[in-house]
Amino acid sequence: MKYIRTFLLALQVEFSSRINIFGWFLCGLIPSLLLTFVWFSILGERQSINGFTKGDFAVYYLFITVGWYIVGGTFGLSTGRKIKNGMINTTLLKPYDVVFGQCIEEQARKVISFFLSLPIVALVVFFLRDTIHIHLSTGQAVLLVASLILGGINFALIQGLVGISAFWITEVWPLDHLRSILLSLFGGLLVPLALMPPAVRFIGDFLPFKYMFYVPVSILLSKSSNPHLDIGIQVLYIGILFGVYKLVWNLGIRKYEAIGV
Repeated sequence: MKYIRTFLLALQVEFSSRINIFGWFLCGLIPSLLLTFVWFSILGERQSINGFTKGDFAVYYLFITVGWYIVGGTFGLSTGRKIKNGMINTTLLKPYDVVFGQCIEEQARKVISFFLSLPIVALVVFFLRDTIHIHLSTGQAVLLVASLILGGINFALIQGLVGISAFWITEVWPLDHLRSILLSLFGGLLVPLALMPPAVRFIGDFLPFKYMFYVPVSILLSKSSNPHLDIGIQVLYIGILFGVYKLVWNLGIRKYEAIGV
């Protein structure tokens, strides 16, 4: 119940900033549109590159943009600030998880951003209606929803790890920047992994970043050779990351209390 109240309060606060949120969405949409038209130019008269058609590229980058409001986020930075400025003290004596609380607050901004993005997305789809073709069965739709949820949990756990690294380091933004670079390279945010060199694809298979955005969009585009296996690996990474998170949290709290801040 306390987290529901946290979400509703954050929703009220974020709604008052809806114009700014919409502006940020447009800032995020422009690079995706530019990348889409770059691939259109590269394709030229060809039908596809490695199985990716113009429609696939349009859906891919549109999904990355809108999918950020389902899977992504930046609450690790605010969590790190709370640890550094001592605000975590107010939560240690209450049945309230500061990291989960920050995650819940961020969902309010994501929900508003998602709904504000829908008219623009509909407009883009309308203009590219002759290019975009999606054939999603009921089974694929279920797998897509499951994969999005699991990808979001994986992303949140990594953001949590970034935030609680503040127990040991002065600033968490360099670590979050590194996370962003790895996600862009091995998670397919800039270029679909299927178009990356074999070495990058090989390394990406053993990192969690692929299973946040790339796996869901692969299911959407019917390009996952084994979606059930991909979802199983997403679940496995949730278990691994949660175990690492709990270990790091417990070590961090002991250090924090020992210092007496």
